[in-house]
Amino acid sequence: MSDAKRLEFRTTIAAPVERVWDEMLGDESYCEWTAAFHEGSYFEGSWVQGEGIRFLSPSGDGMIAEIAENLRHERISIRHLGYVMNGVEDTESEAVRAWAPAYENYIFRPVAGGTELIIEQDVSGEFEQMMQESWPKALERLKALCEADGPPSLYEWAGGAMAIQAWIEDFYGVVREDPELAPVFEHMDGRHPTFVAQFIAEVLGGPDAYTRERGGHPNMIRAHLERHLTQRQRARWARLLFESADRVGLPDDPEFRSALAAYVEWGSRLAVINSQPGTSVNADGPMPTWGWGEVGGPWIEPD
Repeated sequence: MSDAKRLEFRTTIAAPVERVWDEMLGDESYCEWTAAFHEGSYFEGSWVQGEGIRFLSPSGDGMIAEIAENLRHERISIRHLGYVMNGVEDTESEAVRAWAPAYENYIFRPVAGGTELIIEQDVSGEFEQMMQESWPKALERLKALCEADGPPSLYEWAGGAMAIQAWIEDFYGVVREDPELAPVFEHMDGRHPTFVAQFIAEVLGGPDAYTRERGGHPNMIRAHLERHLTQRQRARWARLLFESADRVGLPDDPEFRSALAAYVEWGSRLAVINSQPGTSVNADGPMPTWGWGEVGGPWIEPD
């Protein structure tokens, strides 16, 4: 693009990348946040890489573009090619060739507490002031959409699936070399970290992938039967888990870490109980769910 300037805008949203992606690109939610540019804005077409897309006002005028890149939950790059005015496309006029192609990029980065969203916008001088004024308003609208359901789940606050997967991968990388715990996981399936990440994500309020694919909490209990775990091993497991959380940059605010610590204590102590001789599995047992304060009463020995 000639005679252009690249603008950049950033915001942090207290929601996982998946939520921000869906709200930003969804048919209805797109109309809501882009109203900051023009009330009634909408798009026609597809976000699939290589496909054409139009960004239009209620009159039907707007921009003709194509999706130059779509890396799911990471990056969208829009290549603007021309205008549509009064139903007529213009990609060849001298006025259009002076600026086309121009790029508009959305970059999604998981961070502690949610998602950092970065906007890169190529703009010619005549539209710079409008973009400088409108993009911050649009991002405020998008942020409100993504955070509209009250406090985020622990899963969302942690940074979503990618953040939890990174945490558990780091943890098991250390466990494999730990003298205390390596023997416990000596015959660990190579997919074990992914399964555990799915389990923890679901417990903390994320997708129900572990229940659908692995059988929920009863399956996790079966994995611990007759393992004869000790309190020493449990304490070491919890310590290394928190050290990994620090290493990968999970949120370290007091509220999140106290809720996470409560779950780790509860879950690891339950694992020790379930690993002792004589434990049985309730095949219909529910999946635990954990939020910002969940215990609700003392431990009662199952019948």
